[in-house]
Amino acid sequence: MPKTNVSGTWKTGVHWTNVGGVWKQCLTWTNVGGVWKPEYKTLGTLAYGDKVYIQINTTYHPFLVIGKGNHGTGMTTLLLKDYAGYTTYSVYRSSPAAQYEGGTLDTAMNTTFYGKIAAAHQALLQTVNISVYTTANGYYTIARKVFALSEAETGCTAAAYAEGTRCGYFDSAGDGANSKRNSFYDGGTAKSWWTRTWLSSSSARQVNSSGYLGSQSQSGSTSMHRAAIVITDSQRISETPDGSGVYSFVT
Repeated sequence: MPKTNVSGTWKTGVHWTNVGGVWKQCLTWTNVGGVWKPEYKTLGTLAYGDKVYIQINTTYHPFLVIGKGNHGTGMTTLLLKDYAGYTTYSVYRSSPAAQYEGGTLDTAMNTTFYGKIAAAHQALLQTVNISVYTTANGYYTIARKVFALSEAETGCTAAAYAEGTRCGYFDSAGDGANSKRNSFYDGGTAKSWWTRTWLSSSSARQVNSSGYLGSQSQSGSTSMHRAAIVITDSQRISETPDGSGVYSFVT
């Protein structure tokens, strides 16, 4: 995180301004009836494809803005931009057959990955209801802070199951190649990643390295987990991105 020397004291972040003799962090201050009020930049002002950092273990990783209102009014959905050395996972446990809830992928997201997020950023994550489908239970919702996207949320217009709605970042490209879906890299190599959508008792939907929506055995372990999270639009962020084009949360 950047630091700024403010009157001899190093403070985290940028845009520290002396307002009436007091150092305050904000790019713009407006005098309203004799009272100085900050004009903060917030997460909800970002466009699809903009990036913001989330601290995972000791490293800050960019997440893409992919959805607005998909998982609640006044909420922004973010998706991990790049693979960052995380383990591959079999997508579902085999019993009950092809079920996201409580399966390996669900646990990897909402327990393992969540536990890697720094406490200050964990506090920003909203618990949201996501739609899942099984032949045994039909459609129902489960509450999660970290989750895998469904095939419908990735822009599949021919989705087998309507688990949520398309996030605005993704084009409506059906099952075909989509450059935005394959924007998940390990260095310079595109990686395939799991959705939470199951197709049968033995297979589940994944996005391959070309951005196509395909399928793989539910016990396969060649696809990565790609975490989605939801944060309120009103959450304050840095006034400008860093040199890599990524914003930071101000907590």
